[in-house]
Amino acid sequence: LMDSKSETGRVVAERVRHGVRYTEPVQLQDIAPSPDFKLISKDQEKEYCKWDQIRDFSAQVDYVTEPKYYTMPPLLKLLMERNLKERNEVADEESFMLPHYKTYIKKNYELTDPGMQRW
Repeated sequence: LMDSKSETGRVVAERVRHGVRYTEPVQLQDIAPSPDFKLISKDQEKEYCKWDQIRDFSAQVDYVTEPKYYTMPPLLKLLMERNLKERNEVADEESFMLPHYKTYIKKNYELTDPGMQRW
């Protein structure tokens, strides 16, 4: 979609990332505010795009799952054990599990600009 002088315009494209073709078309200016893409000629498309190796997006396959808790690093665990011993508290295995669900960032979207989320 170009203007009459072909100086500015919008590009609507099919999004492919890590070999997965996403279902909805995107506008490149929404994803990449500065032009960091390269247009190729139609005869180079088959060689460059490798359409036979790309699969369609599937929410069941491509959904990223995260554990609710994760184990803490060894040095932090030693520090926690020492602090619990100083306070005369008994440590169980759950004392050394960190709540991952409070700190992780969803991996099912991309952060293109600070404050702008792409689902």
